[in-house]
Amino acid sequence: VRLMEKCRGKFESFLDVGIGTGILAITASKLGARRIFGIDHDKGSIKVAKENLVRNGIRNACVRYGDITATRLPFMRRFDLVAANLLSRTLIDSRSRIVLRVKKKGYLIVSGIARRNLKDFLRDFKLPVLRCIKTLRGRSWAACLYRRDIS
Repeated sequence: VRLMEKCRGKFESFLDVGIGTGILAITASKLGARRIFGIDHDKGSIKVAKENLVRNGIRNACVRYGDITATRLPFMRRFDLVAANLLSRTLIDSRSRIVLRVKKKGYLIVSGIARRNLKDFLRDFKLPVLRCIKTLRGRSWAACLYRRDIS
């Protein structure tokens, strides 16, 4: 959420990869996103996220079943801001697929990174089109904000 706040006013479209409870989608709406999409491979999470979006009066969100490791995602467009709160290994293995969903000059937030794995994660997650802008470190976790370059 803190990294999303740094992007306030810089995004209209948002994709939440692994939507879980929907907290990031709700935050995106509160920060001004007009088009919000979320995917999760857990049907229970989809149900909970939809309930939380309704409970918070969020009507501009679409949530679908989807797996970032699968061949096809339900939303094939690109977004101004993409957030993926997944296990480090899943983030690394799916980095090209995730980055494909980020518009050029758009932003990517990745979290769910065990702090003890951060150095290796930063090395393994590198792609020529990504530039790390900010890294947050908690007691046992880390999150990173990236900007996608033009290429």
